[in-house]
Amino acid sequence: MDVRNFTWADLPELTRLVNSGSSEEDRWLTESLLREDLARPGLSPEINCTLFEEDGTLQAGALIHPEMSIQRMVLQVWIRPNHKVANLERTVVRVGIAHAERLGAKVLHTCFPSSQPWLKILTQEGLFRVRTYWLMRCQEQVNAPGGVPDGYSIANYKPRDAAMLTKIQNA
Repeated sequence: MDVRNFTWADLPELTRLVNSGSSEEDRWLTESLLREDLARPGLSPEINCTLFEEDGTLQAGALIHPEMSIQRMVLQVWIRPNHKVANLERTVVRVGIAHAERLGAKVLHTCFPSSQPWLKILTQEGLFRVRTYWLMRCQEQVNAPGGVPDGYSIANYKPRDAAMLTKIQNA
């Protein structure tokens, strides 16, 4: 198995890998959306995304989302369903954890498909479940039904909001 860093030439195949675990109607990720996600400032996928390739086909990927200012990282993985590589899931998790440690992580959040037996692997690798979040992505302008309560507002996230958002996420 070849283990290497992501390059932008991998985008089409990485998009297919990410969508490979979804049913036909749930394959919402396009190359354009993945490019937008990976191009976020500070993500540096050429450094923080490790790909696992067998016989010229991507079998898995591990992406660390670094939040350096608070020494927190998020580990996201993708595994091709029905792969034939022994211990692939454990290897991907170990590579991701090791990368997060090299970056100085004090806290590691994880993003794993709920349909796969990840809890046992994560526990065996020294992680534990604190809470679960749903993936939420808004594609259009949304107005709160009935308006916004007094004292509240809806606004776009700004970089200066990072400390407040971190406090909310870690509460």
